[in-house]
Amino acid sequence: MKQEVCTGSYVTFKLKSTTVLATALFFLVSNYVYSQTDSLRTAEKQSLSIYAGFGAGICNSGAEVEIGGTLILRNNWGMAVRYNSNTLAANNVPADYVDLVLFMPFLSNPLPLHYIDILSVNALREFSTNLKYLRFGIEAGPALVMSRTPVFIPDPDYVPLLGSNYIVTHEKKTMVGFSLKGKIELPVTRFFGFEVGAYANLNPERSVIGVEININLGLLR
Repeated sequence: MKQEVCTGSYVTFKLKSTTVLATALFFLVSNYVYSQTDSLRTAEKQSLSIYAGFGAGICNSGAEVEIGGTLILRNNWGMAVRYNSNTLAANNVPADYVDLVLFMPFLSNPLPLHYIDILSVNALREFSTNLKYLRFGIEAGPALVMSRTPVFIPDPDYVPLLGSNYIVTHEKKTMVGFSLKGKIELPVTRFFGFEVGAYANLNPERSVIGVEININLGLLR
């Protein structure tokens, strides 16, 4: 019982810490964008933008891939639909977990992983600059979070040095989260460009923070 209380407190502490960090990151990006009043143009755009993007990045202790679509109206407001697939190192591995095949490590089981897939619908605000090849953006919105958390079951048939002493399965959970993103866009041409962003998703299971680089294709400007 004492261990469960400690574990719960640790998880709560980690979630609160992640939430504070993600919120600070979002407001930092927002304040930076708004502070560039001399160089950013918030006048209406010449035309709307609609494009698809795909890319990859790093998050927490893992990796991430993303696909999505973005619509920006002439008044610089718009929306983005994004699907992020995050692969994280498991943070609930038992202290006595063993996975070893003597002299043949390639036969060992894969490292236990935690999978978090996020589908978010974000409202966004774009900020143009005096350079047509550079603009900024911030976005936020609700998200559907699908988590597959590793579950460790002691293996009664474990033979030392011949595999893992735990059987690893995954528990599926679906929940609601909240996504944030700040980005720098480089529309190299009217139909092709790059995007560098920092993103976060806050959820009850395991919040995610990461950075990514995307390629954008479509009507960018």
